Amino acid sequence: MEIGWIFCHFTTFFVANQNSTIMINNNNPIFRGMYGQIGQRLVFRNYNGRQYISKFPQTPDPSKQSEAQRSTRSRFKSASAYAKECMLKLERKEYYQEMAKHLKLPNAYTAAVKEFMRNAPQIS
Repeated sequence: MEIGWIFCHFTTFFVANQNSTIMINNNNPIFRGMYGQIGQRLVFRNYNGRQYISKFPQTPDPSKQSEAQRSTRSRFKSASAYAKECMLKLERKEYYQEMAKHLKLPNAYTAAVKEFMRNAPQIS
C-alpha cells in the first residue's frame, strides 16, 4: 500500500509523436540519474535538467528509403565528419565558437554542421 501511495505523487508526462512515445520523468527516484539504454528496449537521456525515457531507436532500412533520404543522410554524415575535423583544429574551433554565440547555437560543433549544410555543394 505504501509504495502505491508514493508512486501516485511522482510527476510523469507522456508525449506521443508518430514514431514513439516519450516519457518525461520529473521526480521518480527509481529512474533519477539514469542514462543509457536497457537492452534494445528503452533509452534514458538527460537534457537541460529533465530526463527523457523513450523506446530504442530503430535502424532505418535502406531498401525503404528514397533517393532523397539517402542523399540527405549522406550529407549529414559528411557534415558530421567536417565538424569533427574542425573541432580538432584550435583556430577553426574558436571561429565556430564565436559563430555559435552569434547565432545562439548550443556549441561550435552545431555551428560547423550548420555552415557545412548551408554552404556545401549540392550533389545530385
